[in-house]
Amino acid sequence: MTTASPQSFSARAQVADRHGRFLQAPPPGTILIVDAPDLDFEAAHTLLSYNPRAVLNAAKGSTGRALATGTAALLDRGVTVIDDLGNDILDVRDGAVLDITDADVSTKEGLLASGRRVSTRDANEDATGVQERLVSKVGAYALSASRDFASEQPLIVDGVGLPSSRVKMEGRIVLIATPTSDLTAQKTPLRQFVGDHNPVIIAVGTGANALAQVGLKPTVLVGDPRDVEARLLKKVRQVVVPSADEVIPAREMLKRHSVDFDAVLTGLSGTDVAMLFAASNGAAAVVDCSAPRTLTQFIDRSGLETTGSVLVAAQLRDRLLSLDALLAVYRPRLSGWWLALLLVAALAAAVAAFLFTPLGSGLFGVAGAGVLPMLGRSFLSPRVMAGLHGHDSQPQITKVTARKVRS
Repeated sequence: MTTASPQSFSARAQVADRHGRFLQAPPPGTILIVDAPDLDFEAAHTLLSYNPRAVLNAAKGSTGRALATGTAALLDRGVTVIDDLGNDILDVRDGAVLDITDADVSTKEGLLASGRRVSTRDANEDATGVQERLVSKVGAYALSASRDFASEQPLIVDGVGLPSSRVKMEGRIVLIATPTSDLTAQKTPLRQFVGDHNPVIIAVGTGANALAQVGLKPTVLVGDPRDVEARLLKKVRQVVVPSADEVIPAREMLKRHSVDFDAVLTGLSGTDVAMLFAASNGAAAVVDCSAPRTLTQFIDRSGLETTGSVLVAAQLRDRLLSLDALLAVYRPRLSGWWLALLLVAALAAAVAAFLFTPLGSGLFGVAGAGVLPMLGRSFLSPRVMAGLHGHDSQPQITKVTARKVRS
């Protein structure tokens, strides 16, 4: 019997639109098909939030014109990546079963497309010129920063255009799960913190998937509604949709499910909008649950998103924390049950200690002569009871019996 090569497998596929969005959230183990030249860090983590079996890219994941750290991020999490497959791969019907063999993609009708199966070594070679490109990207960021700030200043500085929260945030801690969040390693302390402090939880797009993996649910959703399942939209208390123009993503989907939403006209990322939203509504502390980034990964985004992150962090500097920093100083509280148990144990120990003091023995002998024998018969052996009375119990029983006989 022959076995399939580890380079070969089959799974159902789902195709993203030209903006990298899916009509509905793909189930785990799906083959995701995208058209993403120079796949960046943020886009890769959005794909990772769906736990894909593989990512098929119609374009080259790294053309050499940008930092393109996304392919390496996918490979680091064990996701198969085949890129440069051509536009024919985009014609696959959602739900179709694809057979992957090395770098070939086939359907039951035959070979569909061939591309490059990217290895970690390939990704490292693609990144050879990253440092040179990083310098130019930082320079471009510096030139565009003032322009970007001017366009977003009313929102960032004054909160113009941000909606009021339907959830009480004043004086509370707000946790923000983002598309790059990976909370599984911090599941236990995070759930303890949530139980102790009852924070407001905001999911930014596919950050809702990261919360679900640790058994938490968001109170507010910020981002494109197509990034999450429709049933979640009905359960959150508020939906905030950032949009760079008047066209609101998934407006018809929201209406179809009777979901009210608040639109924010901005080019900032969903994460930055969520932070500003929490701060403008009086949050005492804003906790960013994003995965740590290197400078290369931070710059590997659009210019406005990079500028926005810097400006928002500066605006929230007195109340912005990372999740790692929060959990490093957090100490779990004792639950009410544990406190009650400790109190009962301490009280029982104090009573027991008092009974065996001279004063306790004297009082006990006068006021509770019937109690100790009862306790003794229940919990203590006859030998121990005899020791507490200072003589053997058998002669005492004999004498009592003798008196009854003489009488």
